[in-house]
Amino acid sequence: MLRVEGLYKAFGGLRVLEGIDFQVAEDEIVGLIGPNGAGKTTLYNVITGYYKPDAGHVLLDDEDITGLSPAQVCRLGLCRTFQIVKPFGNLSVEKNVAIGSLVRTRSVKEAHRAAMEEILFLGLEHLKDVPSRSLTLSDRKRLELARALATKPRFLLLDEVMCGLNPTEVKGMLDLIRRIHDRGIGIVVIEHIMTAVMSLSDRVVVLSQGKVIKDGTPQEVSCDPEVIKAYLGEGYQHAGT
Repeated sequence: MLRVEGLYKAFGGLRVLEGIDFQVAEDEIVGLIGPNGAGKTTLYNVITGYYKPDAGHVLLDDEDITGLSPAQVCRLGLCRTFQIVKPFGNLSVEKNVAIGSLVRTRSVKEAHRAAMEEILFLGLEHLKDVPSRSLTLSDRKRLELARALATKPRFLLLDEVMCGLNPTEVKGMLDLIRRIHDRGIGIVVIEHIMTAVMSLSDRVVVLSQGKVIKDGTPQEVSCDPEVIKAYLGEGYQHAGT
């Protein structure tokens, strides 16, 4: 279980997170939605050690991991992707993924073996020797997932992995996320494509102005008047409603 309890974070006089509470089990996919500036990426940065919270705790199986470095958090099994994908452009796909594998081993040979497992899983084997700077956006997104999976996470925090993809690529990414989840990995996904996040998620957590305004099933969230007003808009209707 990944739990967030009472997280606060401010930058200067601007409070970005105000008492955030939520939890994710390994058998769940949780959507994290809200308007731009709601605090979603800041929350990821706090959970994964890039920022230290002003108050509150992050717990992994009741172990307090608040304030640990990103590397320490990653070794404990909690990894995140980034909205703007920045691979090592001059390195091949295989070498990029092997760098992720080095979180778990000091053997370069073992790192490459583990990297190839993830490359095959993500269907990137035909690109393994290609410099990552030459990849399409869709393939860079898959490379980002491969690097994250190479760290052997128990929980994976995805930051807009479908942003910029066409409808066919979005469908492929949804299928891929479900396959990753089938490996026993708990997933949190930030996404603005509502049809995607609602079809994917077991639960949806909604942030607005740094606060959780709703935590429920996709149908409960899509019918909530406060969520409609703050984010979805009056014209939104979930397929299940």
